[in-house]
Amino acid sequence: AIRPDGAATDHGREMAALGLHPRLSHMILKAVPLGLGSLACETAVLLSERDLISRPFAGGHSRAEADFRLRVEALHGQGPSAADEGARRRLLEEAGKLKKLAGCAHARDRAPLEALDSCGLLVALAYPDRIGRRRERGKYLLSSGRGAALAPDQALAAAEWIAAADVEDAGAESRIRLAAPLSVQEWLAHFPDAVSEEAAVIWDSGAKAVRARVRRRLGAILLDESPMPNPPADKIAAA
Repeated sequence: AIRPDGAATDHGREMAALGLHPRLSHMILKAVPLGLGSLACETAVLLSERDLISRPFAGGHSRAEADFRLRVEALHGQGPSAADEGARRRLLEEAGKLKKLAGCAHARDRAPLEALDSCGLLVALAYPDRIGRRRERGKYLLSSGRGAALAPDQALAAAEWIAAADVEDAGAESRIRLAAPLSVQEWLAHFPDAVSEEAAVIWDSGAKAVRARVRRRLGAILLDESPMPNPPADKIAAA
């Protein structure tokens, strides 16, 4: 949004014109060329307001499901959980104004309910520090390096990758209150620069040998590692 001297970039000026939290403005601007502008505007409105379906499901869990996609469905009067009709209409009206302001090209835009699988991508655009990879059911390592958890009885707790929109930062492991499943392949296809690569040349005391590996990371999350071809001789000697 800003240059090193503090002046606004073109992207920053466009963000400011939307009048939203910077994370949400950035998300919308990045989503429009992907054909996800309408869904992004609805996502921004839903994340700016009180949870549309904060009440628990009747006869179900002791808490509302954390899956953000259910909020988009509820906004359109669909899905397993009903929303207050007055709140639903008001949020749809706000989203409509935002779509006009953002210049969403409706002819190219995917309908929000048809693009539900991209909710995780949009949440990750707003909160790239809250991309999470599952360590065990319901427990995630976030790209920021923090641990976070969903209640094990949440359906979303089985997802390999998530993007968390609402996290209660308390204690060693934060509680995830709202998230969406994320296709990490889709994220990396659109934003390959999010991945960093590091070379590690270390001494393996057990094998009595030098190990040279190339590791790819998404923030603090290790994506994969592979043998490093022809590691530098000085790195080997140092190890």
